[in-house]
Amino acid sequence: MRRSASVADGRLRGIPGLAGAVVCAFFVAGASPAWAGSAFTTVLGLPGALVVGQTGVPASITLSNGSTGAQMAQNVTVSAITLVATCGTQAISTGDCPLTAVDPGLLRLSATGVGEAGTGCAGGTFAIGILDAVEGKYLISPGAPVILGPVGGPDGVCIVDFTVDVLRPPTQDSNPNLAGFQTAATVFAVGVGADGLSSGGFATSETTITGTGLPVVTPLAPTPTPTPTPTPTPTGTIAPQAGPQVTAPVAGQAASLEAASTPAPRPRPAVRCVVPQLKGRTLARATRALHVAHCAVNVRRRPNSHHRGAARVAAQQPRSGSVSAAGTRVTVTLDGAR
Repeated sequence: MRRSASVADGRLRGIPGLAGAVVCAFFVAGASPAWAGSAFTTVLGLPGALVVGQTGVPASITLSNGSTGAQMAQNVTVSAITLVATCGTQAISTGDCPLTAVDPGLLRLSATGVGEAGTGCAGGTFAIGILDAVEGKYLISPGAPVILGPVGGPDGVCIVDFTVDVLRPPTQDSNPNLAGFQTAATVFAVGVGADGLSSGGFATSETTITGTGLPVVTPLAPTPTPTPTPTPTPTGTIAPQAGPQVTAPVAGQAASLEAASTPAPRPRPAVRCVVPQLKGRTLARATRALHVAHCAVNVRRRPNSHHRGAARVAAQQPRSGSVSAAGTRVTVTLDGAR
């Protein structure tokens, strides 16, 4: 899928060479009516096809100074990057997946990213962690400010390289018109121009995930070095006594020895209810977060509430971070419109 349009008319602009990806730059107030101002463009580099069980698949995010007018010769500083790796719809216009289409847990990102050599953030480290478990949103935090140099210059582009593991196939299809199951991703970056005004950009891409691969497993322990077989001693000589004596197994013991050498399977950890932070969330988002955390929900409403607007969680019991048996009910107290 490729789209072509100018950013000035508010539509998305296609990126050649990246199947199913679109990118948009946000321009802020500038010097002329032709949308001049500070901005940067964002490109999300995820493979167009993945298989469940793949690990360490290369991925990247490209940030470029996309300013226009007089701001083309100025720097743009990137302050934050978020990435929703999987979403069950193409209807994404910002950095969030609509609540009705969330499909988290398909991909697992590496814990860190690295600035690619030859770009403006070469060698820089980016910490990657979950920001919102409900929609599977990651926060990518640079260890130092990412400053994009002037447009067209050697420092005007930053590429962040990371890897993904494919854990399971999608449960929602973001593009029913294509064969198989697709999932959409969206990256959103914000920053500030040299003029102090905010700027940003977002990009989306689509990936087909098939479930014919092997499941993701924990890497096996290193294979132990086998004990060397001793050299037979000629008749009439005394065998050296250094080192342990090796006794050949008698008939009937081979099977038991082989079974004893096979490591026992690791027991799976018991599923627990780990209570998330719910205060300030709507009931729908709180319920979804509890479901992901293997907890149940118990709803209470404050009587005679004078708060207007959508009902949100004002209190919770037990508090966030508490660990208990799976299925434990967490009481949320709502304050707002009934």
